[in-house]
Amino acid sequence: MIHASRCGQECGEIVATASPMPRLSGRCPDAMTSSHSWLLSSVPGTHHLQFNHYRKLMDQKVTKHRLLCIVCPEGCEMDIDEQDGNLVFPKGICRRGQEYARQEIYNPCRVLTTTVPIRGGEIPMLPVRSSQAIPMAKLIEAMQQIANIEGNAPVKTGDVICQDIAHTGITLIACRTILNSRTWVARNK
Repeated sequence: MIHASRCGQECGEIVATASPMPRLSGRCPDAMTSSHSWLLSSVPGTHHLQFNHYRKLMDQKVTKHRLLCIVCPEGCEMDIDEQDGNLVFPKGICRRGQEYARQEIYNPCRVLTTTVPIRGGEIPMLPVRSSQAIPMAKLIEAMQQIANIEGNAPVKTGDVICQDIAHTGITLIACRTILNSRTWVARNK
């Protein structure tokens, strides 16, 4: 825990010491007031060294992330702090939830679902999805590649429509069986 206080109005510096370190109340020698709200080390002459060291601690950017875990039906809410690339999890978050949070913060991925036109089918559009989650940074590139794809009927559920979407090694698969339009008409007579 870091304790911090302001010294005199003229100085305006924030000075801090860590709580386990011995502290003495004192006046900042840089201040032109008699303010005793400044924290000094018990070692004379080291307060500026401590100031510079602990100022770095106070200046660390803490990014807060709020996530809803979707790994299990519990649906835990997580308030996560990120300090210098390290995640600080609240107590009670399981290992699977922590893995999900790391993935979601550092490399979020999504399953891509869309449609592609199909020629000669009973319906004009074929629903498709990626076989795995794609990094969100690659989604636009994947959609641009998929925009140039056109399928041919017949297609069965699970058929591979496109290999290696956006150079990720992930395939695009069909989500529905679509028969030839001639076959479909013949079956419905």
